[in-house]
Amino acid sequence: MARLLLAYDGSEPADAAIRQAAALMPRSDVVVMVAFDRPPSLARARGTVPGDLIDRRTEEAHAAAVEEARQVADAGVALARGLGLIAEADVVESWSGTAAALSDAADRHGCDVLVCGTRGRGGMARALLGSTSTSLLHQANVPVLVAPGTPDDPSGPVVVAYDGSDHARESVAVVGRLFRGRETRIAYAWTSPWDSTLTGRALAELPGLTGEVAGDVEAAVVDAARSVAEDGAELARQHGLAARATLVSAPAAAWRALADLATREQAAVLVAGSQSRGRIAAAFLGSVASSLAANADRPTLIVRRPPAQDGIDDA
Repeated sequence: MARLLLAYDGSEPADAAIRQAAALMPRSDVVVMVAFDRPPSLARARGTVPGDLIDRRTEEAHAAAVEEARQVADAGVALARGLGLIAEADVVESWSGTAAALSDAADRHGCDVLVCGTRGRGGMARALLGSTSTSLLHQANVPVLVAPGTPDDPSGPVVVAYDGSDHARESVAVVGRLFRGRETRIAYAWTSPWDSTLTGRALAELPGLTGEVAGDVEAAVVDAARSVAEDGAELARQHGLAARATLVSAPAAAWRALADLATREQAAVLVAGSQSRGRIAAAFLGSVASSLAANADRPTLIVRRPPAQDGIDDA
């Protein structure tokens, strides 16, 4: 049984994220977490307003913020329990930013996945991920499930973006733990050597390059891609998944080909590994992973290897 941290603020996208989590990972043990900002300080008023009044008003404002956060969290717990989840509430003051507070809470509660909703509706609005969702993709030490606004059929397969890297292998292991026994597509997005770079296109125009030679080169690329995907499928089977390899041609962007595959397969969840390492190196979040999280029309699980696993510190 998975343990989830549900980032919750009482909004419709947050409610939808809870419904998605319940559909994908039923009977999970969850913590409904609300991170609130500390009320503004009244310290500047000292000298014009009695100090004891400032202190009292500051304490009252803080207590009101805590109470409001607890009420929001309790509403999330009620929703989660109504969906069959084992839920508890927690609130945290976001001293260093909401995303950092939620990430730290996921570690503190020993959660397997951090679940968050998106800000906006529809494909165009989905690209403008809420700032907290985006920051979580960079900062969280556990996989982040970004859930769209409406629940999909949870019975579909899992589609895993795979390229043979350590990050991709970690994604397969995570899927095995969370969705053991689930039908899984290990998807490798390949690109023709003649279309992918300026050099390739220039070589394709050489007078001595025959169609037969060009075809042989492309066939070799496809064979290599298929070998990687088959290795990934075998790894997935070792992790208890009913997996098969799938190749998708990506003449434009790899993330778009993978997202289209997930849509065609009516996938329950799309999974990708990220190359982000630590909070300082957050700008290097894998482009495929971030593009999928921002644009895919179904739940997207981003697996980022913790810094300790990469041998790179945040400092």
